[in-house]
Amino acid sequence: MARVSVSAGRDVQKIVDVAAHVIDRTAPPERPAADLHCVDKEDLAPGCRRVIDIHRLCAIENLDAAEEWLDSWVAGVDAQASRTVELSRRVAALTGNARSRDGSITVTVGSSGALESLGLDDQALQTTGADLSRHITTLIRQAQAHLAAQVTEQVRQTVGLDTETGQAVLHSFTTRFPAPPDDERPDRRAW
Repeated sequence: MARVSVSAGRDVQKIVDVAAHVIDRTAPPERPAADLHCVDKEDLAPGCRRVIDIHRLCAIENLDAAEEWLDSWVAGVDAQASRTVELSRRVAALTGNARSRDGSITVTVGSSGALESLGLDDQALQTTGADLSRHITTLIRQAQAHLAAQVTEQVRQTVGLDTETGQAVLHSFTTRFPAPPDDERPDRRAW
């Protein structure tokens, strides 16, 4: 549990202890909750959000107001966690698809971007191995870019594009699956 120290009454200390427990429970595993201290505002390190939140709690004189603030804060954390779980569920169900202009080659990638299916008809086999390989690789990149676009929409609908969670998910997908170059886009290249 996070260590919290305050210079306030016992009732506020109890609320701060609950807040520290909630912070520990909701801290991402890769970043354990740090020690939390209520100190004067000028002593706070810049960007120390948890300390600032606990400082706000300690500054509340009325126990009812402190409990209300804490309930609101916990509800916000729970709501964000629910939206994140929903985003994860939606992304896990996504696939990306691409098809050659003549329909002779189709690909589907799963939510990880890995190839799940490749469809070739006889017309696709009427080319050289090198051309076929290039066409398949291009279609896989298009399907991955299609997947990334769908993830962007799911982020927008659930956690929001401007949230820390949303930005992290988008960065992960757009870094791994960037939009294909213009000469590989489906509407620019005839096969």
